[in-house]
Parts: sequence; C-alpha cells; structure tokens
Amino acid sequence: MRQGEGGGASRGYRNAVGGFRGGAEAYEGRLSAMNETAEELELIGMYVDQLEDRLANYALARKEAEASKFECERLALKSEKERRRGRRVQVSGGGAREGT
Repeated sequence: MRQGEGGGASRGYRNAVGGFRGGAEAYEGRLSAMNETAEELELIGMYVDQLEDRLANYALARKEAEASKFECERLALKSEKERRRGRRVQVSGGGAREGT
C-alpha cells in the first residue's frame, strides 16, 4: 500500500480529535466543557428538586387553608342559624358546642 492510501480510518480519527496537532488540547477542552455541562445539569436538577418540594408544601398549605376556610364558613352558618333560634354557640378548639 502506498503512503496516503487506505488511511481513511486514521484520517477520520485525526479529524474527530482535531488532528494530531492540538488534539490533546482539543480533547481536554471538550472534556472540560462536558464537565462544566454536567455540573450545570446537576445544579439545575437540584433547583428542580427544590421547586418540587416548594410546590408540594404549597399544595399542602393550600389544602389546609381551604379546610380551615370551610370549617369557618360552616361555624359561621351554624352560629347564624342558632342566633336566629335564640341560642348561643360556643366555639372551642374542638368545634362548636351548643349553649343556652
């Protein structure tokens, strides 16, 4: 085989790594960029995890607030109903109790 023939594979390799001259530097540059990208993706993943936690906490707090609002509205209606009947409703931590 003459020089320059059949060297397609090595030419392809040389082109893939930036040629033999500067190939190591090009490889290290790409490796550095890949490491930076991996670090950035890890940071993004951490932010996504924090956001998911915050959304879950918000959903729980909203559900509790809605339940409290419903209970307040229920007690207000019951109190109004009892007031119209002439009774007083005592409200304590355990819920409403009828009084005289």
